[in-house]
Amino acid sequence: HAEFPGSLYAKRKQVEDKHQILNKEGEQDKN
Repeated sequence: HAEFPGSLYAKRKQVEDKHQILNKEGEQDKN
């Protein structure tokens, strides 16, 4: 995507990865 610079894409992916980790921890807390 031309509108997405590499740094912005990397930061966005980092946030998504962080949310995935939080979701995994949340599931573990429920179990």
